[in-house]
Parts: sequence; structure tokens; C-alpha cells
Amino acid sequence: MTRAKTYTVIYAEDVPHYACGEIEASGPRQAIAKARNVDTDTFTAFDPDWSNAVCRRIVSIEDERGNDIAHDLALDNYRLVHLPDDEVIQALIAARNTARGYLSSKHPVIIAINSALRKARRT
Repeated sequence: MTRAKTYTVIYAEDVPHYACGEIEASGPRQAIAKARNVDTDTFTAFDPDWSNAVCRRIVSIEDERGNDIAHDLALDNYRLVHLPDDEVIQALIAARNTARGYLSSKHPVIIAINSALRKARRT
């Protein structure tokens, strides 16, 4: 009979945390600008929302000798992806150019892509 081996599994999940703050502004644009520039490291309380954890994954599985036998295995359908701003802009332009072949410039999809492009170019 073969002896069962012991493996060490490290799991992870990302839990959203929420904080509430107040800013003073002369109008909506200034409020948005100020809110985006707040130093979140100064927040003293973030409330975790344990019921909405995402990006559940297996970080690694190691055998008894410490050999890595698996890593980065998704356990749900969420992914955290970071693209450089220029790649995001190029992807939006490509999407808009493709959509323009099928939709009018007043279509909500084209309007949404143009809005996202404006936002991406401001950051």
C-alpha cells in the first residue's frame, strides 16, 4: 500500500475594504478631483466586505520536500489584470474602430468607448 503524501497548499482571496470620508469642493468636478487625490494611507478604518471576496486562488502547492508542484490556480472566474495605460488606450481605439463598422457614432457602445478613452488619457 502506498503511503499518502502531505502537500502544503497556500490559498488567497481578495476582499474589498470600504472607507468613508468627506471632502469640501466647489462642485462635482472639483469633488471628483479631490477624491481621486486623497492619500488613502491616512484612512484609519477600512471595513472588510467578506461576502464579496474575489480572485480566489491557489497560490502554491508544495510537496513534503518543499518542491513547488503547482501555482497560480484560479478557483473562481475573477482575474486581476493590470495593463499599462498605453495598452489600455490602444485596446479601446481598436474596439472603437471595430464597433464603428457596425454602429453609428451615437450608439451607446461608441459613446461609452469614447468616454473610457477620455478617462484613460487623463490618467
